[in-house]
Amino acid sequence: MRCALEALAVAAPAWLAGTDAANADWLARYQQRADSYRLPKGEAERTAFAENVGGDGYELLNTLDDPTAPAP
Repeated sequence: MRCALEALAVAAPAWLAGTDAANADWLARYQQRADSYRLPKGEAERTAFAENVGGDGYELLNTLDDPTAPAP
């Protein structure tokens, strides 16, 4: 997710800034590189984290499906 957001920030910064895609939750979740943080310790917490990341991915894909999204 972080990699996708970084690529969009380089390829289409104005579009990304103008969408609701990069919300405050995403900024908190993806501001650090994956190798610089630890996953939650409990299984329930890890599952919740994975579900959040997966949901964010689907939300980003839906946003990219919008006609105003930048062309690939």
